[in-house]
Amino acid sequence: AEIKKRGIDLLEELREARNAGHEMQFEKLGEEARFLATELNADEDPRGYKQTTGGNAKKSRDRVSKAIRAALARIDAEMPKLREHLRVSIPNTHSRSYSPTELIDWAF
Repeated sequence: AEIKKRGIDLLEELREARNAGHEMQFEKLGEEARFLATELNADEDPRGYKQTTGGNAKKSRDRVSKAIRAALARIDAEMPKLREHLRVSIPNTHSRSYSPTELIDWAF
């Protein structure tokens, strides 16, 4: 969205520079316009369709996060210390993994 807004503003600046005869400013703005065009087109495939990268991966991460939150809520009712340990040991990051800060001697 910001790139598109800058592109619109840039078109107006290019017109003004051309009409005023400011060649150096016009060239500089032209370079920025080419860069923005490259950035905007990076999200499109060769046919011009938007590429959706990470859509399914994000949905999967969101589902896992939701399931972990629900499990922690259920555990909290019976074992609040375990819930806190798991909350700290499974950080809400891009890649979820069990990384305990302290070693636990699990006795079953």
